Amino acid sequence: MRSGRLRHRITIKQDAGTADAAGQVVESWSAFRASVPAEVIETGGREALFGQAIDATATHMIIIRYDSSVTEQMQVTWGTRTLGIINARDKDGRRKEMWLTCRELKP
Repeated sequence: MRSGRLRHRITIKQDAGTADAAGQVVESWSAFRASVPAEVIETGGREALFGQAIDATATHMIIIRYDSSVTEQMQVTWGTRTLGIINARDKDGRRKEMWLTCRELKP
């Protein structure tokens, strides 16, 4: 992998899942890895009509150095965008780089 491709900086977050006073789990995200070098590629998007609302999603492919601890239960922050990881996979099984397929989450 050529490091010149990794020109973006992302933050990978994991769910800290704290409980409130009533015992309900409250979703809160904390930084798992900060300032990770990455290549972010916007691969397209779609709009769908569900009932009376339009659901617009953007999909992204993020390429990072291999890290086996990154899973689909994590999120990526890239600038002001938050992306949910749909699939995290080792591109060719050589443990050199990971491809993260992501979907943009609504703010």
